[in-house]
Amino acid sequence: MEIYAIREDGFKYQELDLLVTDILDIFPPKYTPADAVHFSYNNIALSEFWVLKKTGWSKIEGRENLIPDITKWLNATLLLSPKAHRYLSDLMSPYGEFLPIQIEDEENPHYIFNCLTTVDVDESKSSIQESRIVFLEESIGDKLFFKAPFQSCQDVYCTGRAKEQIESLGFSGIVFDDRLFSPFE
Repeated sequence: MEIYAIREDGFKYQELDLLVTDILDIFPPKYTPADAVHFSYNNIALSEFWVLKKTGWSKIEGRENLIPDITKWLNATLLLSPKAHRYLSDLMSPYGEFLPIQIEDEENPHYIFNCLTTVDVDESKSSIQESRIVFLEESIGDKLFFKAPFQSCQDVYCTGRAKEQIESLGFSGIVFDDRLFSPFE
């Protein structure tokens, strides 16, 4: 089974100017600030209490500062342009939730994809110290998008089938990395 980590495509693209601390105020009191900061690892669905946030893009000195169709936001989340959301929401929605976000004065919202599907790893073959992660294929089954608590839910992963469908649409901003362990762990 082909598995890929979905990562940013180098340094050509602007980043979303929204930090996890910018959304702490939306969490109900039952969540501690630590729970909220680690919402991806804690697998917290945000749609019940999500409020539309308005933000912008961060231009990064030394980059081309292109606007991506899809990019990574925080940990196991992705940001999709209105067009990417329109074409990919049916494919991705069984594996997480879409949260609208208003970017600058654009007419249509972008969407944060919060992956809520977790899979298991083969702990006898996976190692944090050796930067190696090996998924249990039976845990993946027919899932197309998922994350791994073993690696603190640092990445959204996908299967080759999902990769092919996304690539066929020509979206910019991400790469599919067969080096599955996050380099930022």
